[in-house]
Amino acid sequence: MTPPKVTKCFRWVTAKHTSQHGDVKWVPGEWVKQKGELILCGKGLHACLDPRDSLNQVWGTEWWAAEARGTVLKGDDNFCASEMRIVRRIPDALIRRFALDCAEHVYPIWEKAYPKDSRVRTSLDATKAYLDDPSPENDEAMTGAAVAVGAAWAAGAAWAAWAAGAAGAAWDAGAAWAAGAAWAAGAAVAAGAAGAAVAAWDAGAAWAAGAAWAAGAAGDAGAAGAAWAAGVAEEKWQKQHLKELLKEAFEEASP
Repeated sequence: MTPPKVTKCFRWVTAKHTSQHGDVKWVPGEWVKQKGELILCGKGLHACLDPRDSLNQVWGTEWWAAEARGTVLKGDDNFCASEMRIVRRIPDALIRRFALDCAEHVYPIWEKAYPKDSRVRTSLDATKAYLDDPSPENDEAMTGAAVAVGAAWAAGAAWAAWAAGAAGAAWDAGAAWAAGAAWAAGAAVAAGAAGAAVAAWDAGAAWAAGAAWAAGAAGDAGAAGAAWAAGVAEEKWQKQHLKELLKEAFEEASP
């Protein structure tokens, strides 16, 4: 007899190992079955094939690698299945590290726009120090740096909005979002895995989306297209980088 096809995927559960509405109880390694008709985003056991897509669908506080089988109904960035089980929890530290890496990856946008403003660099360094050593001193330093870079982001965002009629609007918006990504990465470390997931997502295409909006408002179709392309490239990098982090974490956890 041919065994049923099993699809590897990712999903979130609550700290009590229930689904978003508490109607499904998850026990690691045990299959959960959904009876009746499947309705995407309505009825069924939902998950994402791509881990980065899963970071944009946070319904809980714990992120798990999962497996699905049986009837499957696919959507654009998620799917629902008639059978699913959670198999391995993904460490919160990995998600936080990913959020920081994403912010680091777009940091050069800020640095080129504001080479003399060290607040974002200080915040990223403080966040990394806290991840390496979560001492009270590093926590205080990270929090203080996050507050400072939050002010930098707010100022940059305001400038980008004002500059929407200027040729440099796309770059200004990109720099503002880069600062926002750095601030979010620092804030996410204290907010937990779910907050880090959201921060990682925001650090990807958010700045480019803001840049595309500003460029479009300025009537610069070329800049808007370039900003959007940069966002697509950043998303591609994020997808690959997250898969590499997960592979490394799973290999280390294997006996």
